[in-house]
Amino acid sequence: MSGKGTNLAITAIMWTFWAAIIVLLSLLIVIIGKLVSIPPCTVIGQNACAVDGWTISGISANILAVGGTIITVLAALAVTAWWVKLDNRIAIQVEERVKNNMEMLRQKQEKELQVYTAQILEEQKKSINDTLSQKDLEIQRLARQLAITNDLMHAQEKTLLLGIFCQPPWFLEDWAKECVAVAPASEIAFRMAARYLCVVDEFMIDAAKQEKHLEEISAPYTDPVSYWERASAWCDETVDMQQSYNVNRELGKRKQFIEDWKEQHP
Repeated sequence: MSGKGTNLAITAIMWTFWAAIIVLLSLLIVIIGKLVSIPPCTVIGQNACAVDGWTISGISANILAVGGTIITVLAALAVTAWWVKLDNRIAIQVEERVKNNMEMLRQKQEKELQVYTAQILEEQKKSINDTLSQKDLEIQRLARQLAITNDLMHAQEKTLLLGIFCQPPWFLEDWAKECVAVAPASEIAFRMAARYLCVVDEFMIDAAKQEKHLEEISAPYTDPVSYWERASAWCDETVDMQQSYNVNRELGKRKQFIEDWKEQHP
């Protein structure tokens, strides 16, 4: 049974006890009044009745004693019920107080936990941001170093190519073909075409001197047409659009010379 139901039951019992006490007191008053107004007597004759005061006193005493006992018992029961009710009220108040304190404690702990969690998250966020910033700086530094390294490698590659292409281009044919097969986007094809056009340019300056020079070094050809055709072939191998355009433009500049040479040397 709930505390509220128990309190209602005890209240009902207490009202019942008080009602019983009131009824009992009323009955005692009525009985005593009757005894006083109409006392009991002992019949001593046909029309005579002797009243014994001690008998009336004894009856009254017995009735009062019984009534007092009953009242005492009822009072004891009423007091017991009142104590039970008081105990329930105290228990309910204690329970409510404990419940309120527990709720306040829970809210306080929850708030402290939220504050602590937010603080931890903020510290973690700051730590992660610091780490990311350091990593970004490190990546930027490595990127700069890589760019510098690439520039150095590119410069060394250009220097190496310039040294290699100081040789006559026909000596580089096999090597150039292997390089273009591995790295089609390299400058090898462009530089091969440019070197062959340099040979053609020497014919345009002094054809006789250039023919004699080519014979002396045992060149594969002694005419500008063959070198112009080799330049055109390497132009076709050039992947870069700008480089291909430049080579084609230079070939066009020398085309009339080649046509005139073909007419003069059928």
